[in-house]
Amino acid sequence: MKNLISDDIIHLVNSATNLDFKRSVISEPGWEIEAIRLNDDHFHYSEEPGPLFDIGLINEPSHARVLLKPDRFAGQFVRLVQGALREKPSIWAHFLEAIEMEDIETQVQINEEIVEIHQLPKDRWQTFEIECKKRIPPSEKSNRNEFIKDVITVSLGMILTTNIFEFHDESSEESGLPEGAKTSILVNKYERNLTNRMLCIKHHGTQCWVCEISFEEIYGDLGKDFIQVHHVTPVSQLGTDYVIKPKKDLIPVCSNCHSMIHRNRNDPLMPNQLRKIIGKSEKN
Repeated sequence: MKNLISDDIIHLVNSATNLDFKRSVISEPGWEIEAIRLNDDHFHYSEEPGPLFDIGLINEPSHARVLLKPDRFAGQFVRLVQGALREKPSIWAHFLEAIEMEDIETQVQINEEIVEIHQLPKDRWQTFEIECKKRIPPSEKSNRNEFIKDVITVSLGMILTTNIFEFHDESSEESGLPEGAKTSILVNKYERNLTNRMLCIKHHGTQCWVCEISFEEIYGDLGKDFIQVHHVTPVSQLGTDYVIKPKKDLIPVCSNCHSMIHRNRNDPLMPNQLRKIIGKSEKN
C-alpha cells in the first residue's frame, strides 16, 4: 500500500500531542485504507491491550478525507468519550466553532447512525465514527499534505477536547493556593491542553516565536519537534466563557523563553517585550 500519509504528517501529530501514533490500516470487508493508530500502551482504556483508535485517509483526488474509528475492543475508550460529552454536551460544537479552519465538513456517526453535533444521543454508545472532509482546489493539488493535516487535526482535536488523555497536574491541588499561584495554574491548564497544543503547532510550527531557535537545528533528531506552547491572552480575559483562538492566543516558545516570560508569576512578560530584551524586532 502506497504511503499516502507522509512522515511529516505523523511527525506533526506526535509532536503536537506528545502521543505516539504509528502507521496502520483500517480493514473492512471489501476495502482497506491507510491510517495512523494510537495504541493503549499507557492509558489502559481498552478492554484488552491493543489499539484505541485509527485515523484513516480515504483516497479521493479532489478531497482530503479522513475517518476516525475506535477499535472494536476499545469499549472503555468509547464510554469515556461519551462520558466527557455527557458532562459537557457542547464541547464538540464549541471546538468546531473555535478552531478557525474553514470549509471542513464534519460528520459524526454513533451506533452506525448519523447524528447532529448539537444533539448527541444519550443512550449508551457502542461505537462512533468521525469523518472530516475538505475540498482540494485544482490549483492546490501540490499542497495536498496541508489539507490532510487540516482534516486530521479536526478529527483528532474532537477526541483531545474531551480531555480523556490529560494527566493529573497541580491544577487539581488549586485549593488554598495564593492568588498568583492560582493564576499560574489557570494559564498552565490552557498551555498544557493537548488540543490547544496541536492547533498551535499546526499553525505556527515548532520554531520559538521569541528567540527563533529550532531545537532540531541545534540537537538534531533529539530536538526534532520539541517545543512548548505559551498562552498570550491576558489572564484578566480568561474565564468560564472564554473560547480560545489558537492562531491568535497561542504561540510556540522554547523552554528558556517560556521561563523568562513567566519569571514574574503575577506579571508575565508579553512575548514582544521579551523579543525586545534579546534584541529582536517586534512581530505581529
